[in-house]
Amino acid sequence: MDSPIIFAPAILGLESGIHWIILLVVALLLFGRRLPEIMRGLGGSIREFKKGIDEGGGNLDPNQSNQPDGASSRPPNVTGPAAQPPVANSAEQREKTAQPADEPPKPH
Repeated sequence: MDSPIIFAPAILGLESGIHWIILLVVALLLFGRRLPEIMRGLGGSIREFKKGIDEGGGNLDPNQSNQPDGASSRPPNVTGPAAQPPVANSAEQREKTAQPADEPPKPH
């Protein structure tokens, strides 16, 4: 004989439809007041995702830019003083940096 078709999948041991109904009621009791807020956030996220895809125009080539003609895709050159390494000001700091590292122990 053929096995009967089970419409509710046996996920997490919830084989019976009554288990799914109980789970749904508990979820509604826990998240009922926040459900509209959650759905609004989800809808806004989906809208923003679609907007981002539409603005992208399907441009998958990183060499092409979405900037108008004449605009450079390179960042502007920043002119200014180059970062200089820190300078030891006191004699104590110079002594600390001048001391050699400990030598490894000699083999016997």
